[in-house]
Amino acid sequence: MSVSAKKYLKHEMLVCGSSNTLLNMLIAWLLLKDGSPLAWKGEHSFVVDMIATSFLLSFIISLILISVNQRKLTKGKVSEIDFGPGSRLQRWVNRLPANKFGSALCFGLLGLLVAVPLPLMSFVVLGVEVFAPLDYAIFKGFWAGALSTILVVPIVMSALRPKSQGYSVIKLAD
Repeated sequence: MSVSAKKYLKHEMLVCGSSNTLLNMLIAWLLLKDGSPLAWKGEHSFVVDMIATSFLLSFIISLILISVNQRKLTKGKVSEIDFGPGSRLQRWVNRLPANKFGSALCFGLLGLLVAVPLPLMSFVVLGVEVFAPLDYAIFKGFWAGALSTILVVPIVMSALRPKSQGYSVIKLAD
């Protein structure tokens, strides 16, 4: 992969991660500032919020980034990105559906599987029972920013993968 591709991916990680950190922190604070503390279950459940946010954030970011980057590729503003056959990440990305919605759905599910279990297990180990609204808004901002930063590379790679990389979830034959 070229230096310019690495630089482009780093830029996308920085922009996506920082903007999602700030936006999610602000939105959570505005929605929760006058509310009750958030607990594991009930009307104000941080678990339900994390599940919904992880899927929706990953899904929406995917739709946006795939569309924007494919448009840039068509206009010649960016080049195709391919780590080569030795890259597990590239092989995984090449197996994603070619259509935006299918890929976004896969990234939504990936976000759900990656971003929810680890923090919840950490909360159990640390004995976290409830979050004050401000504490949760701060946590949510950094958590959403981290999720965005992690997912942006495979999302952009999926948008900018070479057309010769047979886009299919299931490879029937070589």
